[in-house]
Amino acid sequence: MSKTIENFVTRLLLITGGVVLPVIIIFPFLPEHILDPLGRRADIDFGVVQFQIKHGDIFVAQTGSIAPPDNPEEILSEHRLAWDENGFRITGSTDNTYEIVALGDSYTEAANVAQTWVDRLATNTRKDIKNLGYRGYGPQQELAVLREYALDYNPEIIIVGFFGGNDLSDALNYERYNEGFILPAIARENVERWQADGLWNTQRDFYQYPVNLNLTEPTPVAFLDGYIGWMTLTQDDIRRSRHLEITKNVWRDMLAQTPEDTCIILAYFPHKAQIYLPHVQEDQQVLIHGSMLEYRVIEDGTIQSTADTDVQYQTLLDNRHNIRDVVLEAAQEIGLQTIDVTPAFEQAAADGDMLYYSYDTHWNQAGHDIAAQHIADQLDNINCN
Repeated sequence: MSKTIENFVTRLLLITGGVVLPVIIIFPFLPEHILDPLGRRADIDFGVVQFQIKHGDIFVAQTGSIAPPDNPEEILSEHRLAWDENGFRITGSTDNTYEIVALGDSYTEAANVAQTWVDRLATNTRKDIKNLGYRGYGPQQELAVLREYALDYNPEIIIVGFFGGNDLSDALNYERYNEGFILPAIARENVERWQADGLWNTQRDFYQYPVNLNLTEPTPVAFLDGYIGWMTLTQDDIRRSRHLEITKNVWRDMLAQTPEDTCIILAYFPHKAQIYLPHVQEDQQVLIHGSMLEYRVIEDGTIQSTADTDVQYQTLLDNRHNIRDVVLEAAQEIGLQTIDVTPAFEQAAADGDMLYYSYDTHWNQAGHDIAAQHIADQLDNINCN
């Protein structure tokens, strides 16, 4: 990559929402490509990138529903971004052996923060940890990564990050569309030059978002409606869904293919609405539930939206942890150890902290820090024997 390249942006494809939905994370690059020892170990090295407010993936997922931000150019994170020859992000240790390996999706790869929860966990535990997360991955792809890469490191612990927003939908979509597994090295093929020219309409009189959160000060935020829609599901709906059945079978395969002396831990990661829906200002709650579709399990076991739009806000509040509760219950029944970062996030929100980017579905640096600290604390309570 030339040292004199002009600014450009990178489009990274994600799978989000209750249905298959390509969402974009955009990174504008500084003119200079900075070389250091990390670059010599990287197959793709973008140098220092800037993540700005206008690059939030919800702007793309729900184009036109979000008012233009006051300061779209504000830099939220400026950090190094590089992948190794297999397509996994490099941020910390590049050893040949690791005590812990982390699997997951974009919450684990975490291309829009400087230090992922994996790196913070390595610091907190003083253990070498390999990040094998990749954007858009679901349970089946994570199983493939376990086979292809994770076991080669002979780790003592494998942590599987489960994202409550879309991992269940990803599990069914993988089988429904016969996707197959493509190695994460395709990152080099998914990197394109793309000129951002605005993702909102400034002529509209009404926008659904942002709504304000009652934290230490009013905080504007946008939610991904696809994630909220799944919060209309009952626990019984989730238990009898094909989505959960497929996911449980993947976990069984993980256990069957992992040596007995390797501990597999499922770490549950909540989406933004699970944590911050209770903090939305009361007069703005109708903007969220007023047009929300209800989701139910149909005869073939798949979860589909219905024509019912009479969803009450209290229903969303009451159901917001249903996926979390059923997923952790199922994992424990199969024999996986579990860690739930939700309590730590809820406490931080109660203290007035914002752990997600306002216009993006992902954690900010504070979110990664708290997730890592909570996982580190809980590791002491895990008994894998």
